[in-house]
Amino acid sequence: MPRPPSPLLDRPTIARAALAELDARETFTMPGLAKSLGVAVSSLYHHVKGREEVIELVRGSIAESMNSDVDWSGEWRECVAEWVRAYRNAFGAHPALVRVLTRQTVAAPGILASYDNLASALRDAGFVDSDLLHIITVLDTLALGSALDVAAPDDVWSTEGLAADSPLAVAVAAAPRGSERADAAFELGLGLILDGLERRRRPNHEGPSPRAS
Repeated sequence: MPRPPSPLLDRPTIARAALAELDARETFTMPGLAKSLGVAVSSLYHHVKGREEVIELVRGSIAESMNSDVDWSGEWRECVAEWVRAYRNAFGAHPALVRVLTRQTVAAPGILASYDNLASALRDAGFVDSDLLHIITVLDTLALGSALDVAAPDDVWSTEGLAADSPLAVAVAAAPRGSERADAAFELGLGLILDGLERRRRPNHEGPSPRAS
């Protein structure tokens, strides 16, 4: 029998199938992934070492979709805000993936490059190296937490049993619902973080020189 003109299986195909499994079932197994692809489990191991590598492939595929959304040549606040929004939007469509990703070390080259660009923008803006990872962690937490919030129910807090004039009941009544509430909370958090970071920058810093995106 002649060989097929192109491989039946490759790493991008595995990543797409794993993401589809996560979106549909909130998890995946290697046997289940093989079944969804119509191949033997052994065929998967010709391309990946195991489930953790598949997850990193998925992380990398999402990174590709967000990297083009950030222009790293602008002012630092704009760059950071674009990065966090792109991160939240990319992962907000796949909440089950977010839960899986937080359980293992970040290793996908595409997402590491994105974090490296963020670190460079922060360093250029005047933040000291000893603060960089902490700042990135705070921004990462906002982005991923807000990505999960996108999938929250329209009514996050039940006010049954509370007095109508209790602070929480009043706050819930005054706030928008669903995605409008999630978006407003995200933008508030992002603004607060950026304002706090502005106060932490080195004084009298000249700012970044223009860099290619």
